[in-house]
Amino acid sequence: MRKLTATARRSYGRRGTDRSRFFRGQVDKYGWVDLGSSYVMSDVLAAFLYGQLEARQVIQERRALIWHRYAEALHAWAARMDARLPFIPPHWPVLPHVLPDHAFP
Repeated sequence: MRKLTATARRSYGRRGTDRSRFFRGQVDKYGWVDLGSSYVMSDVLAAFLYGQLEARQVIQERRALIWHRYAEALHAWAARMDARLPFIPPHWPVLPHVLPDHAFP
């Protein structure tokens, strides 16, 4: 457990470096000692995300419209090709970015 805790601390707390050992004077310079990264979003990406979150209703409505267009076209194609499409119950909400596995019989 101690080894996992140390690995987690290096990977997430110190971003994969031994920087804390450097600040404690245990090493003369710090460097990469394990997997790690900086998971902080840049200001530019945060600005894009904020704009998308503000427009999420419009974005989701557009996705649903596109999803329905594909569904209509696929139903026509399936009828011509004698193919089966997944059954999605009418009471399910449209999740345009997701097609559930259990929709396939």
